Amino acid sequence: MLSTAYLPPVEYFVAIANSERVVVESCEFFQKQTYRTRTHIYGEGGLLSLSIPVCRGASMQLPGSVADDTAKAKTHKLPVDTIVPEYSKGWVRQHKIAITSAYGLTPFFDYYRDYFFEILDSHPGTLLELNTRLLELCLKLIGLQRNVEFTEDFVAPGTVTLSNLLDLRYEIEPKGRGETLLEKWNMEREYWQVFSSKHGFIPNLSIIDLLFHEGPNTISFLR
Repeated sequence: MLSTAYLPPVEYFVAIANSERVVVESCEFFQKQTYRTRTHIYGEGGLLSLSIPVCRGASMQLPGSVADDTAKAKTHKLPVDTIVPEYSKGWVRQHKIAITSAYGLTPFFDYYRDYFFEILDSHPGTLLELNTRLLELCLKLIGLQRNVEFTEDFVAPGTVTLSNLLDLRYEIEPKGRGETLLEKWNMEREYWQVFSSKHGFIPNLSIIDLLFHEGPNTISFLR
């Protein structure tokens, strides 16, 4: 079981590649400063974090829902499947520029770029939709055939419902924890990166770092 994530790190896909069943939590409350709205890439200056701003105190209006006219609701008190990206902030253009600057010289950037940019430019209505479309694209480019399921109700950590699932929702986080899954599972493998001569190899970046550098060979780093 995984949380929704924006262009998730390599460890996220290692978990998927080594599992027969994949379930994404779609009913939790939104959590800030996590991979749900951020990703890490390798820029010329080293590690670069890209974040998606979301509409504060507002969410997609679902059938039967009551609008919050006072806008006092806090974003982190809203279900993650109703969170709306704040496209008016211009982050899509900024992310595309950053990704192009970081990976324009990689072997497979020209092959894959348009697929990612088309999704970003389409402005999906919710964060969950955006993340899911990007996840499905990544799985397709990697060659991983997985039917991603979504929770219909929030699943509390440690409940019996998870008896046949490995709960990784709070294991894969950008900061404030110990070993990554790559380290725990002894699967941290180096590959050539454009700026490695300046800053060395940086592990566990967004899956696009691995895809743009390794292309069809990406799957060999995940199993």
